Amino acid sequence: MNDNQHEGPQAHHVLSPPVPEQTHHPHRAPTLPTLELLESIAGGAHYAGAMSSHCDDPHVHAKHRRTRSLSCSANDPTVQDSYKDIMADLKELFCARPSIEVLRRRWRRDAVFEDPFSKCQGFKEYASRWFALPKLFSSSEHVSARILSATHSPNSLVYTQTQIYTLRFLGIKKTVTSVVLVDFDEDFMITQLIDQWNGEDPPVQWGALWLRRLLTKITAWVCKIKMKRKKLYDYVDTMLHYDPAIVCFSVRSHAILVIIALLQLDCLLFSRIKPLLVSDGHAMHIAIQLVSVLIESAAKSLHRRSHDNPMTVTWTRLLLHLTRGRYRGNDIKGARTQFAVPEMRTSLCVQGSRLGRPFFKNIRANTVLTVTRAGFATSNRTPPTKESPLNAKNQQGTGPLPSYGPVGVSAALNASPSTPAVPTLFSHEFSLTDRVALVSGGNRGLGLETAMALLEAGARAVYCVDLPKQPGKEWTKVKEYVARMEGKTGEGRLEYVSADVRDQEEMWKVGEKIGDREGRMDACVAAAGILKSHTDCLEYPAKQFQEVMAVNVNGVLFTAQAAGRQMARFGNGGSIILIASMSGSITNKDHAWVSYNTSKSAVLQMARSMACELGTRRIRVNTLSPGHIYTNMTAAYLDTQPHLLDKWASLNPLGRIGRPDELRGVVTWLASDASTFCTGSDILDRVQPPARQQRTLSARRLVSAPQFPPRDRINAMAVMDVFYIVIDWLVDRFKSLPPPALSGMRLGPEDRAENALMIQFFTWDSSHASMSWWKHFETEVPQLAEMGITQVWLPPPNKAMRKQGQGYDAYDLWDLGEFNQKGTIATRWGTKDELIRAVATAKRHGIDTIIDAVLNHKLGADRTEKFAAVPVDPRNRLKDIGPAREIEGWTAFDFPGRADKYSSLKWSYKHFTGLDWDQRTRTKGIFRIVSAGHKGWSRWVDSELGNYDYLLGIDIDHRHPEVRKDLLAWGAWVLETTGSTGFRLDAIKHMDRRFLLEFIKNTRSVSGRENMFAVSEYWSSNLKMIKPYIRAFEGLMTFFDVPLHHNFHEASKFRPGDAVTFVDNHDTQVGQTLESWVGVNFKLQAYALILLHGEGHPCLFYGDLYPNKECYDENIARDLKRLIEARKKFAYGARVDYFQEHARDSRAKAVVHTVRMNVGANNGGTSFRSYLDQFGRIDIAPDGWGLFTCHPGSVEVWVRSDS
Repeated sequence: MNDNQHEGPQAHHVLSPPVPEQTHHPHRAPTLPTLELLESIAGGAHYAGAMSSHCDDPHVHAKHRRTRSLSCSANDPTVQDSYKDIMADLKELFCARPSIEVLRRRWRRDAVFEDPFSKCQGFKEYASRWFALPKLFSSSEHVSARILSATHSPNSLVYTQTQIYTLRFLGIKKTVTSVVLVDFDEDFMITQLIDQWNGEDPPVQWGALWLRRLLTKITAWVCKIKMKRKKLYDYVDTMLHYDPAIVCFSVRSHAILVIIALLQLDCLLFSRIKPLLVSDGHAMHIAIQLVSVLIESAAKSLHRRSHDNPMTVTWTRLLLHLTRGRYRGNDIKGARTQFAVPEMRTSLCVQGSRLGRPFFKNIRANTVLTVTRAGFATSNRTPPTKESPLNAKNQQGTGPLPSYGPVGVSAALNASPSTPAVPTLFSHEFSLTDRVALVSGGNRGLGLETAMALLEAGARAVYCVDLPKQPGKEWTKVKEYVARMEGKTGEGRLEYVSADVRDQEEMWKVGEKIGDREGRMDACVAAAGILKSHTDCLEYPAKQFQEVMAVNVNGVLFTAQAAGRQMARFGNGGSIILIASMSGSITNKDHAWVSYNTSKSAVLQMARSMACELGTRRIRVNTLSPGHIYTNMTAAYLDTQPHLLDKWASLNPLGRIGRPDELRGVVTWLASDASTFCTGSDILDRVQPPARQQRTLSARRLVSAPQFPPRDRINAMAVMDVFYIVIDWLVDRFKSLPPPALSGMRLGPEDRAENALMIQFFTWDSSHASMSWWKHFETEVPQLAEMGITQVWLPPPNKAMRKQGQGYDAYDLWDLGEFNQKGTIATRWGTKDELIRAVATAKRHGIDTIIDAVLNHKLGADRTEKFAAVPVDPRNRLKDIGPAREIEGWTAFDFPGRADKYSSLKWSYKHFTGLDWDQRTRTKGIFRIVSAGHKGWSRWVDSELGNYDYLLGIDIDHRHPEVRKDLLAWGAWVLETTGSTGFRLDAIKHMDRRFLLEFIKNTRSVSGRENMFAVSEYWSSNLKMIKPYIRAFEGLMTFFDVPLHHNFHEASKFRPGDAVTFVDNHDTQVGQTLESWVGVNFKLQAYALILLHGEGHPCLFYGDLYPNKECYDENIARDLKRLIEARKKFAYGARVDYFQEHARDSRAKAVVHTVRMNVGANNGGTSFRSYLDQFGRIDIAPDGWGLFTCHPGSVEVWVRSDS
């Protein structure tokens, strides 16, 4: 009963008698509406819409204002003649094998089909319901059909049909009677078909319904075999008609069975799965959550669809069944969760005075149909009286209405028939006509943006307060624009006031002068703020801290005081908006600015306190906490660190950072009457990391218990798991993996190939104070060779877009530090000659060098070009979010300093697939280039985000003939020029793998290095994602063992012959996008596992071997060198890892736990010593047993004392 109805007699007509509570039985079939009742409800609801001329309710009359030209019963011969051909086609559409001709003649391409188990849209989806598997498992025979009602303009048909439905393999044959509602377009093509069927007897109902549901799903899966797993929940939403968020609760297979049972409205299936629930109370708890949501959804749907849609019948059945209390906690013995379905009461209004069906003959207009446990009941509906509380102009405790009178529903209820109906939302509530505002920091940036927004909303005057004596060019240009703006209300003056927000007395005077001049003060935006460069919080200077607090805290308070004093002075109330930041409530660890974050947090509490004090004066105080916004203040910080701009953009669900103009709407709302009940609130734009960022690896989970899969990888149906298992088995069975790649690669000079060892000789921030990095490497070569290093991975040698760029921001691959480009000859690492000398020195000492090749993208173009592009969804690169348009992008690379030496190719937009910046509109996003000759994204890349061709910068199109020719030539040239022996390939999941295979084969052939070493960066902890790449590269590529980095114990068991194992690298460092730095407490254990393991090719990290601030602990470097020495001296031959007792071996052991071990009778009576600390000693018993110890959180290597 809603609040507009008076309680009155409730049960004038009971359609279904009450069922006593004590008579319920868990195996008793529910009492369902009869066929006559179904026909009555279908026909009555249809007639309620058809006979619009007799409807008393204005809403129904407006909805059906087009007169329906035909309304009659099934006995009318006119209807039978008009729909003779249509009925013939409809019969064939339900015959389980309709012809394509009928589908094309009657089924519109966007038509919608619904039955109790499924919903589909479109020609292909509907056809999948009747072809393929249904033809094998089932058949149907048409018996009869009878038209209940039909209308023209619009064209609709309601009819009943009877079919004999046969389940072939079960031998079940049942007669099914349906009520079908069909809508047509003007060409009599079906636009919607709703099939509501009923008729199975309870003993076989569960089997028939279960098989029908299963067949429906299987055929849909066959039709959409390429559907990605992450789209499964959306598909389940389409099939089962409820919120996909509910499916996410189904974290147990038992819970899925419960859900299926409940959706089938059948007790028998539920009783069959009860034994599964005895030990799984969690599954029952999940199912009950679903039940409660379904009850609520049924009630809403019942009310929403009641006027003109027979689909109400389905929801009524569901509601009746679920509210009869069939499923009780005490029926499931042993379940840990007890529950009872709550009482349910739902009402809907059946409107219309001449409904024309037997069921409604005794029901008057404005009748309420009430659904309870007892069934249906009807009662009179009394219209609301004029004394309704909604009609009161001034309800006690709610405050006065706006000066322009009531709005919204209140305005409608108080209006007389002669009162003009005028919308007021934007003309009154959001309007700032004749208002006066003060904005601090209004000379530029966010302050200037908000000032202009207030003027556009109708403000009489906006005063911008800022420190400079004269306004800047931006402010002046905005003022000129506002002066000539068309369509604004009022004079709309933009005024500038020079003042220091840190001076309280000066700000008070500014407020008083504005009040004296304008005679009012209505809004205030305190936007002034500063950001100082980051300093270690333990060393932060007091003066710098005070400077930030003076502007960001004191200045905000003094601005609010200046405006608030005038608002109180004139008594008109007002709105004060304090600009805070998301950094006031959360802290981003990559920019934990202690002063800035502290100041913004203070502003949040300041607003709450002021709101409590000023509320009685009708002065509202709120805060706005933007996320990452590209303003003048942040631009100075981001422009010098473009990688940080990309990182911030990737953290936002929209894939970009914000613009100041995107905050105009919320500022206007807070300043206007539309937010008069909002005070003390914070409008927070909190950035949540997308799914890709949540994949960040945590090394603290290495060698730990198995982790549960994330929610988005849980299958809603066990069938999908079976399907993918079968597919994987077939691929593994008929397409074997190539030989291990390491077995055919050069891992160092032949005389040092055994126990080969690689080192990554750089970090993200590496530099040397007194020499170039290449020279530093050259000086360290003898020490590296002595330690046993056989390979060195060098950073990208190419010219970067910036002087200090690491090379991953690749500008010119052919410039190795030879030409004056981008303001420098040398790269960050040194010159070309220094690189060649360093590589030659390494070669003399028996060390091979590996070049880091960045072939995915380019950055730092020399000029812009104009071309056509389409913006795409950052979360689904296959989805366009706008039309193709001309943009201006930085895509022209002329390389003027190189003057065509080595390569004459001038790169332009035709050589790229996409970019992330439109210079014309200065907007950030992902744009796919669509100009003539472009093929779009490559298909041969990773499928994450729909298509992961685009990563950053200007994405290279590896299918373009000129690009392929240039890059293939570069591969052989760079090895021959530098003397290096192989590549580390960056970001291969974003590159066309067909090209990469060609690149490796061509370089091997042209350079004569048939055993060339190649290792790739493919960041995924899922082994299934890496296996296709292992197959694709035919044993010519190794992979950094990211799964091992994620979990050493579990992942290292798969194909170690293809793995380059590592503990950390430059991408996993703190502050980087793939941050997953292994903690000090586990780093040595991790290195012991890869260095003293017989399989794989281990790689050290420079930041761990050389003690510096990146190492965090000098002991790591010391003990790591001892582990390397142990590898060189002792790690030969067969080896076993011991994690349990009673293990036997006779060779040296590396252990990460205390273990009693037998080292062989030949070692009986000897002693073993610790190779790391030189103090430990273990005496071995005559039978070979010894107790080997290891301190908690450390690692020990034990060898014979005489070795």
